[in-house]
Amino acid sequence: MPGETEPKLTALKSRTIVSGYQLVVIGLVALSVILGLVVPFLPELLQLTLIAIIPAAVGFILIIRNPYLGVYFFFLYSVLRPYDFLPFLRPLRLTMIIEILTLLSWVVALVISRDRIKWSWFHTSFLAFVAIIGVTVITAWNNYFAYETTQALAIYFIMFLITSNVVNSLDRVKHLIWLLLVIHAYFAIKGIMTFVSGQHFIPTTGQYTSGAVGGGFIGDENDFALAINMMIPFAFFGFFYLKGKARLCSGILLVTYILAVISSFSRGGWVGLAAIMAYGIINVKRRFAVIGLVLILGATALLFAPAQYWEEIGSVTDTSESTASARLRFWDAGVRMFLDNPVIGVGAANGGIHMPGYIRGMRDANTQWGRAFHGTWIQVLAELGILGFTVYIAMIVLVFKWLYRVRQLKIPPDGDNTEEYLAKSMIGSLIGYFACASFLSTAYYPQLWTMYMLAIAFIFCVDSRLLDQQKQTPLVPASSEQIG
Repeated sequence: MPGETEPKLTALKSRTIVSGYQLVVIGLVALSVILGLVVPFLPELLQLTLIAIIPAAVGFILIIRNPYLGVYFFFLYSVLRPYDFLPFLRPLRLTMIIEILTLLSWVVALVISRDRIKWSWFHTSFLAFVAIIGVTVITAWNNYFAYETTQALAIYFIMFLITSNVVNSLDRVKHLIWLLLVIHAYFAIKGIMTFVSGQHFIPTTGQYTSGAVGGGFIGDENDFALAINMMIPFAFFGFFYLKGKARLCSGILLVTYILAVISSFSRGGWVGLAAIMAYGIINVKRRFAVIGLVLILGATALLFAPAQYWEEIGSVTDTSESTASARLRFWDAGVRMFLDNPVIGVGAANGGIHMPGYIRGMRDANTQWGRAFHGTWIQVLAELGILGFTVYIAMIVLVFKWLYRVRQLKIPPDGDNTEEYLAKSMIGSLIGYFACASFLSTAYYPQLWTMYMLAIAFIFCVDSRLLDQQKQTPLVPASSEQIG
């Protein structure tokens, strides 16, 4: 009967039609076969470009859909710097692409959600700092150096603004922190292996060290020690505040980081490590546990470090030693540089250019052209004057003030102490940074601005939670002042 055969014919026809999904699969298989046959005969750069297209397209889609992923990729790429060990990535300018995509994604998200931009006095101070650096492009002898510094800090301000708005939960803050911990664990292990294997030897001092573990912000042993020190508080307090596997990982990371700092043979790194450990011991309530941990870490350090290391550390207070006396000369030059240019300084990244005219006690001052100040405080004062120095200090005061407020919050009985753990860790990280930075010229290094991104985003998250619970007034008075 017609009524019985027609459904069968329809069913039969439906089986012979190829679905859209099957067409896509067939197309991808065909494309893969074609590329597999063609790619080996193409130039190497084109091969790498074709290979990178698919992951790049996936990354593009992910970032456009979620600006937080753009922030995550920015942290990953800017800190890990994969182009240092994969040179073919360098001409692709992926950092710039990630920054542009993240900004575009965030702007689109703002338009769609109609949310207001979170803004605080810290944002205003950061923007003012970038503006002061920008003014020195006009006043500096070497405008290009000042311009490059302005460009770098402006990019970090934009990423700071995005991060403080899209990293809007404690889970996101913790994910970024664990990302940094893992990346620095890689650097730490690399430095330790270089030291143990004796691959890097300094003839002038007769020392084996970790060497230059990476490029850019960890380009030498002192920079390496500073970067690792900033991660130690998260591992130290994580050992006492976290539980289970996270606590075990924190303990392993803590030992790894400390051995890495020792492998650097950096005296400034040792000062930073000592400051961090002192802060940690004072701020852990479980006294017997922390004493036991410190004894274990001390014994490990004694077994790992050669006698030459302790001799090097013992000379840190000897001002007559050649390195220390040279540092004092650079500091003296920086102070006199500031006195001659008190308002806005000699210009961002221009201190080394002026060094021959201000250094004293050198046989030939011209040999000191381009030399660093060996101290961030002096560097900011000399290069950016009283205006830049005042704003720089204002940012420090604000972030420490707000983090200490978080530390003092009363945690409910059912709370997990996440806020206290993160606040103490960030304070310790900043203490370690400034302790090391007192002996290095790190005014424009990314580590400080990266930690500021995390700290302000974290403070905003805590503030939002408190306001939602209607338990108390905001931690950050200006955070309620939003741009809409």
